[in-house]
Amino acid sequence: MTRTAAHLRMTTAVVLGAALGAACAKTDDSSAVDPAAPGRIEIDVRPEAAAALATISADGLAADIRILASDEFEGRAPATPGEEKTIAYLREEFAAIGLQPGNGDSWFQNVPMIAITADEVSRLVVSGEEGVGNYTYQQDFMAWTKRVSEAEEVTESELVFVGYGVVAPEYGWNDYEGVDVKGKTVVMLVNDPGYATEDPNFFSGRTMTYYGRWTYKFEEAARQGAAAAFVVHETAPAGYPWEVVSGSWSGPQFDLVRPDDNMSRVRIEGWLTVETARNVFARAGLDYDSLKALASSGKFEALPMGLQASLSIRNSFARSDSRNVLAILPGSDQADEYVIYSAHWD
Repeated sequence: MTRTAAHLRMTTAVVLGAALGAACAKTDDSSAVDPAAPGRIEIDVRPEAAAALATISADGLAADIRILASDEFEGRAPATPGEEKTIAYLREEFAAIGLQPGNGDSWFQNVPMIAITADEVSRLVVSGEEGVGNYTYQQDFMAWTKRVSEAEEVTESELVFVGYGVVAPEYGWNDYEGVDVKGKTVVMLVNDPGYATEDPNFFSGRTMTYYGRWTYKFEEAARQGAAAAFVVHETAPAGYPWEVVSGSWSGPQFDLVRPDDNMSRVRIEGWLTVETARNVFARAGLDYDSLKALASSGKFEALPMGLQASLSIRNSFARSDSRNVLAILPGSDQADEYVIYSAHWD
């Protein structure tokens, strides 16, 4: 048996941080990839790199995936017995292919973490001239707080539709221009304007930029001073169904321990189903689909919706230390420089 990196000779050092064991896939010569196989893209590589590539196979990759995805590893969640099994497996695999510890004499780097669990989430209440709408947690919306706080709430917070919630000077784009959202609740579309236009030269077209990520949208909402922020979920532009949202954002939410206990973030972050969004917009006398189309046209202006949102969340906390797994392959020609590869092990 040979291993993926057994013959790897890089001219620079390689660091593998928190990497999946798939990077260490086991193969044998009979299943090695044929660089000249039909349909493969030819790449001009050094002979030693070609030898390393030839050790990678689908069967070898699948073998490590089967191990890491097995019931024995218990889901590989941080701060669980599954983490201990996973990082031990990675350490053994890295050592077996000839790598060295990447943190001095240690393979590991401690990462202080906190798990925030929403013990109680009230209904999302949206009120306006047309009455009151009540929306159910997990079914109609998801909500949480990243603040290390026992309770967070918004009460009759004004709703503002901010299109994609993007400020991108390089594209001359500012969805927050001309509107003050301090203390208010912003509602925004998933992905970025390029997805709707399909113009590859505009926000990279259908290829999502960081502006399209929910992480960016919540960060920007906080910079704008919003009290709460909701992203409207649609399966195609999100790239995953609502079940991923409701499953991923319920239960313990892990985050790094930060000096300000995340108090710089908005009070409440969340998602609305597209059906909920259409219902909320209708309560404001607005058409969701028309405004969605306008939001990518370059003619959009943020729109106060004439509605107020109320929601409260109560939390519990658990602090723990998780670990990155680091390995290094010393280089030769440029041994003082590093190429870094990283991936999730959890």
